[in-house]
Amino acid sequence: YGGILLSDNSDLTTLQLLFQEETRKALHFGIDVAMSRGEGRKEQFFVMLHRTAFLYGIAGNDEQAFTYLLSKEMKMLEKYVERFRAAGIRMAVTDSVYELIEKETAGRYIGYLESEGYTFKIYEILDACPAKERQKRLDTKEKFEKALNLFYQEDYYLGRNLFTEVLKECPDDELAKWYLFLCEKCLNAEYGKSVSGALFSD
Repeated sequence: YGGILLSDNSDLTTLQLLFQEETRKALHFGIDVAMSRGEGRKEQFFVMLHRTAFLYGIAGNDEQAFTYLLSKEMKMLEKYVERFRAAGIRMAVTDSVYELIEKETAGRYIGYLESEGYTFKIYEILDACPAKERQKRLDTKEKFEKALNLFYQEDYYLGRNLFTEVLKECPDDELAKWYLFLCEKCLNAEYGKSVSGALFSD
């Protein structure tokens, strides 16, 4: 797909690729990877796409060299990779990417991440889901996003009811479950005063 493999760390469980002005190729690469499973592996792959400025270069000598990329935004997003994987999300993109690919793929808004002075809206790419799962999430997309808006408006009672309806139709929607439990907590007056609306803020 024309991506450049980067190696700014030695953790082979997480790999970074650079796509230069090739958002569409990055999208199709991500969908293909997210839909695949390694031989004998039970866990699913997770792909995050983000568009940002960064410092990029090559270090080493004539015998051995490697590429590196430095980005505070990417470091911040990396912290949430396991949370997304645990929630059953196969592929997510930030708003900087989604605005470029929105017409080419099916997605849904799932919340925002806020940390270290950065805030990013996050969208789940539904084309990276198996057909049945994709259809269920498309069928409940409008209801999920309406419930999320109610949550942001601090209408936790109606938000909880809508997230419950989403889960009845799509029981494996772990994000709907997470928001449902958060709505339950927020109905507790003491907890509700200090709640953050950011995704995965515990």
